[in-house]
Amino acid sequence: MLPEIHFEKSRVPPVLLKPCGDPWHKPGKPANAPAGGAETVADLYTRGDVNEQRLNCANAKQRGVGEWDKQ
Repeated sequence: MLPEIHFEKSRVPPVLLKPCGDPWHKPGKPANAPAGGAETVADLYTRGDVNEQRLNCANAKQRGVGEWDKQ
């Protein structure tokens, strides 16, 4: 009798596959329209905050993939 061999394929954790969020768009524009320029100082702050959040999310995912790969 021969032993049966099973290979377990490791999967990337689902939390690392989620998108980081939508990029900033000019208020009132549809999501598929080009972002356009900021019209007010508040738009610049909001745009910067959104970009920072997306960057932090991407960096966290990169660290998560590194930790997952070590397992």
